Amino acid sequence: MRHLNIFLAIFAIILNVIFASHCFSGQVAVAWDENLETDVAGYVVYYGIKSGSYEYSVDVGNTTSCSISGLTEGTTYYLAATAYDTNNVESRFSEELVHTVESDISNNCPTVCITSPANDASFESGSTISFSGAASDSEDGDLANRIVWTSDLQGEIAAIGSFTTMLTDGTHTITAKVTDSVGSTASDSITVTVSGTDRATFFL
Repeated sequence: MRHLNIFLAIFAIILNVIFASHCFSGQVAVAWDENLETDVAGYVVYYGIKSGSYEYSVDVGNTTSCSISGLTEGTTYYLAATAYDTNNVESRFSEELVHTVESDISNNCPTVCITSPANDASFESGSTISFSGAASDSEDGDLANRIVWTSDLQGEIAAIGSFTTMLTDGTHTITAKVTDSVGSTASDSITVTVSGTDRATFFL
């Protein structure tokens, strides 16, 4: 088999950077160009903490991407890939990729909860509605004043822990979202319906 002519690259740096609200950590995703030889049967990704000396390997089959988890924060890893053919003959290593797993302080995601009004609450047109929420995380403490409130019908309606407002008629999905000091987010949503009161007039 010819030398593995592929380009190994990180296409989604540490997942917690991309999906901070889910608090993933110690993972990295890599991808490479497909080897165009007709007898290629699959690929193996190698990685370790010493350049050119790979302690671990993952046979990913005939795919061109791989997500590796269980990495140690603050550690530099060296990665390379090979291809193997239908006779299980393996190519040489691709060009080595170097990546340092950043320390993840987003493991402690914030929490947020809408405490008032209740989900599926109904109000008459023109009513003043009281909203309140609680939010916190272990690093920043109380985050209630960072809550941003939005309605899917009206857009942003407030940026504080508690407030009162009137909403237009309709069924609103109200979302309270909070972002902590490192950019991790959390949200909570409820449905609120505002409508006019039907009054029947009877003539005797």
